[in-house]
Amino acid sequence: MLYEQALNRSPELGAMRADLDASRVELGAAEDADQPRLDLFATASTGLLWSNGQSAGLDLAGGRPAYSVVGGVELELPIGGGRAEADAARSRLRLDSAQARYQERSLAVTSQVGSLRTGVEAARVQSELAAQSAQVARDLAEAERQRLLLGTTTASDVVLVEQSLRAAELRALRARVNRVVTQYQLEHVTGALLPRFGALFGGKTS
Repeated sequence: MLYEQALNRSPELGAMRADLDASRVELGAAEDADQPRLDLFATASTGLLWSNGQSAGLDLAGGRPAYSVVGGVELELPIGGGRAEADAARSRLRLDSAQARYQERSLAVTSQVGSLRTGVEAARVQSELAAQSAQVARDLAEAERQRLLLGTTTASDVVLVEQSLRAAELRALRARVNRVVTQYQLEHVTGALLPRFGALFGGKTS
């Protein structure tokens, strides 16, 4: 599902698909230009001819209309080795290159999605472990404070525990931020980030 979303919603891949369509149209036009072409044509006209005397030749007396129709067939045969053949070859090469670039980029996008999925799961596990470690550090710090009140420990020991607690909380915060950033990266690649924030701020997304 995520792979399909990434392929369908990627602006870069969308532009490349448009380029592929344009290349196919260009190739079709170039190949048509290299084929024999048969055209049928017909023209019709009408007019009025006057004659003061007896009808002569094709003149019609009495102001009657005269009609004429001309039709024909045009056959265009391409000459081998001409420009049309070269244009078709260049268009075919451009299409092949565009298809190769699209396939290469599609593989890169799917690989990126797979890597980010793994990264999201790893960041989630790391964040949970860091949060658990921070909670253990809090419990130890609180226990050490209680022992200080009872006189069974020293202030320096409490300071060391407090320092360990701050370091554990900092690691937990960094792990949480890394988890959120990795998740956003995955949503960006799959095209889900813009609709998400568009809905959050009440805007319209296309």
